Amino acid sequence: MLRYSALPREARDSFLFRGQRDRDWKLQSTLDRQFAALSPSERQMKLDRLLNEFADELYGLEAASVIADSERLELLGRHHGLPTTVLDWSRSPYVAAYFAFEGAVPPPTGEVAVWVFDRRQLSKASVAGKVLINDMALIGDNVRALQQRGVFLRLPVGTDGEIALADGLAKYTVPYSERPLALRELDAMLITAKSLFRDRDAAARTAIIRESLP
Repeated sequence: MLRYSALPREARDSFLFRGQRDRDWKLQSTLDRQFAALSPSERQMKLDRLLNEFADELYGLEAASVIADSERLELLGRHHGLPTTVLDWSRSPYVAAYFAFEGAVPPPTGEVAVWVFDRRQLSKASVAGKVLINDMALIGDNVRALQQRGVFLRLPVGTDGEIALADGLAKYTVPYSERPLALRELDAMLITAKSLFRDRDAAARTAIIRESLP
């Protein structure tokens, strides 16, 4: 991380980071992961139905302008557990590290992963239809995305992100045994569930994690 911090501003701004709880997890959307048994066209129909149901349930909870905008709706859904076509990334390697280490159950491989993508290489991605979403007009209503310095990358349904983004992609693995030290360091930097999610459930998660660390 010190090496990253020493990079020039232009270089730092080009990198996106994504933490995953197991080094063997594929770089794929939650829609593709959860509905792998369906064909790509069936997955797309599943997404449309999920977004319609999500929109119906948001009335009274969210601004009508967000509910009526399918793109903003999908980004909001991604941060609240809805299976979608977008991968969420962070501009911060430390936020990505938090998501890699947060889980209390050790991964089967014993290692977590942090993916790094150089957005300058996006034009070389070997797939049509990829979209990097960092427009504040779309993200500005999403408090969690703002807290997590989030951006989104949409890939067509059924796309293997590791192949599609290969030119600008790197993966770093870290032993899960480093979790206590990593989370204590991140807590000292105010990177906790509470700061990243900003709700009472996250405050409780922060208390549980902090109390469990040696």
